[in-house]
Amino acid sequence: MTFIKSIKYYNDYKHYRKGDFIFREGDPGDVMYAVVEGEVEIIVSGSLINIVRPGEVLGEMALIDKKPRSATAVAFSDCKLVVIDEQRFNFLIQQTPLFVTQIMKVMSDRLRTMDKESV
Repeated sequence: MTFIKSIKYYNDYKHYRKGDFIFREGDPGDVMYAVVEGEVEIIVSGSLINIVRPGEVLGEMALIDKKPRSATAVAFSDCKLVVIDEQRFNFLIQQTPLFVTQIMKVMSDRLRTMDKESV
């Protein structure tokens, strides 16, 4: 799922080097990220569950439910990410109504993957 069309005009990137923690499981979360360049590993309880690639997002759950991070995100390579806080998230929803549907699909896909792995 690509979100680059929704964020292509943003230029306030945050840069991470390979191995940098973007966030850790249990951290408070008030932003999500869109990957512009590089790859990010998503780790839950020490196990790799996903690699997020350019055009994809991470950290959306904590932004939406205001609960601690449910996973750890580590830069798998040097990365360039766009930070999406609540204000920017709401703007994207208003300006691009399909954005919220895309976020819901990401969350649904990730839940299904976790369900399959827990069986």
